[in-house]
Amino acid sequence: MPGKTPKYSETYKLAVIILASKGEDPHDLAKCIKPTAGTIRNWISKNTLTGKSRDNENLDRVKRERNSLAEILSSVLGDR
Repeated sequence: MPGKTPKYSETYKLAVIILASKGEDPHDLAKCIKPTAGTIRNWISKNTLTGKSRDNENLDRVKRERNSLAEILSSVLGDR
């Protein structure tokens, strides 16, 4: 059907993103595979944003754990 956008699996998208991250140009990839260069760039952008979001969540979790440990150490060392 013309005009219908195909759905690509997350695995397929990730494979394309990995190729792009290894230096493949989105325009060159688009010549070999079906998605356009713009679609590939969008996948890369969304993947990067998702990765940053996860990194920020992990960083926040580590900071909370550090603060909890600091409080515990302070109470233990303060009782000496």
